[in-house]
Amino acid sequence: MSSTSTSSPSIATASDRQTERIMTRRLLWAGLLAAALAAVGILLIRTLAVAAGAVPASYQPLQPGPVIAAPVVAALLATGVLEVFGRWVRRPIRTFRIVAGLGLLVSFSGPLQAGAGNMQGGIASGATVTIMLLMHIMAAIIIVGLLTTLGRAPGTRT
Repeated sequence: MSSTSTSSPSIATASDRQTERIMTRRLLWAGLLAAALAAVGILLIRTLAVAAGAVPASYQPLQPGPVIAAPVVAALLATGVLEVFGRWVRRPIRTFRIVAGLGLLVSFSGPLQAGAGNMQGGIASGATVTIMLLMHIMAAIIIVGLLTTLGRAPGTRT
C-alpha cells in the first residue's frame, strides 16, 4: 500500500504579502545611520589592526579614505536596493538578505585578490587579508541589520 502526500505548494494570501513591508521614510535615515556606523566600525578594526601590527599602516588599500568611503557607498547602494525590493518584491527583506549575502561573498574577492598580489599595494599578508575579510563582514552585519530592522514597517514580521 502506498501513501500519497497531499502537500501542495502554498498559495500566497493577502496577509502573506503584508508580512514584509518597507517604510521609505525610515529607510533613508536607516541607510545614513548604517553608512556612518559601518564606516566607524571598520575604521576601528583598521585602527586596532594597525596598532597591533597586523596591518602595515602604509598599505594602500587600507588607508583611512578608502576604508571610510567603501562602507558608505555600500550602505547607500544597499538602501537603494532595499527600496526597490520594497516596491516590487513580495518578500523584500528576505530577498534583500539573500542578495546581500551573495554580495558579501562577491566582496571577498577583493581581499583574496590582495592576498594573491593582484591589488595596488603588493601582496597582502594573511593577517591583512583576514582583517580585510573581517571588515567586510562587520560592514555587512551593520548595514543589513540596520536596514532590515529600522527600515521595516512597524507590525511587520520576516
